[in-house]
Parts: sequence; C-alpha cells; structure tokens
Amino acid sequence: MERDLRAGSVVSNDKKFTKPRPGASRLLAFDIITEVNRNGGYSNLLLPQALADSSLDERDRAFTTELVYGTLRMQGLYDYIFAQISDRPWVEVDGDIVDCARLGAHQIFSMRTPVHAAVSETVDVARKRLGESKGSFINALMRKASAQSLEDWLAPLEEITDPITRLAIRHSHPEWIVSAYLDLLKDLDRVEAELISNNTAARPTLVSWPGSSTQQDLLDVGAIATEFSPYGATFDGAPSSLELIRHRLAGVQDEGSQVVTEIFATATSSAPRTLDLCAGPGGKAALLSHI
Repeated sequence: MERDLRAGSVVSNDKKFTKPRPGASRLLAFDIITEVNRNGGYSNLLLPQALADSSLDERDRAFTTELVYGTLRMQGLYDYIFAQISDRPWVEVDGDIVDCARLGAHQIFSMRTPVHAAVSETVDVARKRLGESKGSFINALMRKASAQSLEDWLAPLEEITDPITRLAIRHSHPEWIVSAYLDLLKDLDRVEAELISNNTAARPTLVSWPGSSTQQDLLDVGAIATEFSPYGATFDGAPSSLELIRHRLAGVQDEGSQVVTEIFATATSSAPRTLDLCAGPGGKAALLSHI
C-alpha cells in the first residue's frame, strides 16, 4: 500500500510522513490507525515519527496522540456500539469504514470534543480518504451513535450472563486476557480494576542516555524522576516537543525496560561485546550502548 501524504497520511513502504495542512490531526490519526489495523504497523513507532515530521502545534499533537492511542485502546467497545447501529453485520463492513467510525466514536464518547464537531470532522475525514459514498455511510453511523449516551449503548450488556464476555466488551479487552486475569486473581472485582487500569492513558516515560544526556537534563525540562531507574523521568507533554528527544540525545522508554537494561549491564559488565538477539525497536540496546 502507498498513499500520498499531502494531508499527513502514511506511506507504508518507508513510513514517511509529510507536514500536514492545518487541521489535519484527524487525517493523520486515521492514517496511522489504518496502518496499524490493516497493515500491521506499530503505533508506538508510527506516531512519534509522524508528529516529529508534522507542523502540528503542541495542542494538536496532544489531540492526535490521544486520538490514535485512545481509539486503538477502546476499539472493541466501539465495535459493540456500531454492531447495534449498522444494518450490515459489523464484521462484514469494510475495514477503512470501521477504522473511521471508531475514530469518530472515541471523540464522541471518550474525549471532550463537541458532538457536532466530532461528527462533522469524522465525516470530512471519510470523504477525503474514502470517498463520498462511504462518507455518507459514516455520516449516518455518527449521527446514530451520537443520539445516545455511552451508558445507553452499553445497557444491553446487562443481558449478557457470561461475566468474561461482559467485561471484555465493557473494557475493550480480548476475552482471553479477561479469562487469564480471572484465572490469576480469582475475583471479578479485581479483574475489572486491572482492566480499568490498563485503559488509563500512561504518562510518557523518558530515558536519558549516559554520555549524551542525564536524568537531571530531563528534570530541567519539567519531567519527574522515575522511582527505580536512575536514567528515567515521566513527562506530561509530548516527548517530540523536547530538543533532547528531537536531537536524539534522549529517548522514550518505559521504566521497566530501563531497569532491566541496568541489571543486565551490571551482570555483564566484564563482557567485551553484547549481541541483542530479540530486539524490536532496539530501545534496551540503545540504552545499553550508553551505559
């Protein structure tokens, strides 16, 4: 798949993003979500690159970030709603329509976007990306979805007797994960608490790279030191807004990965060479190379 990026969409062969026109947050979010759901992309890699290459201001970057991660996080819940709305079986609806509908639903039900703006802007995304015909279908879906509150749409869940299915839909988790939690915790209330926690948006955790930056450098730009890692700090804003990140003097990495890397570095301090045989993006290897 290759798509022109004049309004901020994805070119999947080299994952390049162009600078979007003003107001392109939703277009960019839709393109990333589509790349993830239809082409196996990774949102944690695509989104930071897209934002770094864009001309979006800080507010629009934050909006795009929540739109991408929030839509992906809660898409199972939104599918349950649209399955009640659509005249066609929702599993048979074109994937690009599904992604666009989820994008609109997240604005309506989980963000403070005015309903009229959420509906009209989502329809605009559909028309620009999918064409007039699909745009009309999205328009009908959005108007029906916005006619009721989230709790009204979820009311039929009470008729589902299987608690695993009910929790899986309500908290947008695969049933096998809910089942695994129940096997481990043996208590539905504790399971639900974990599902709620999983859906809570995480604050970005930054990592300093010794020799290029220090934890104090992160604190100096408003971050808060991590509890266990001597290299990390949590940050409320968009990491791409920081020069340390843009100039590749520091990175974004969860604290657990930082601690694992520190332990490994200590245990193998006498080794002249280390080979990472299970690297993904290479975050641990990057930190290890600086320690």
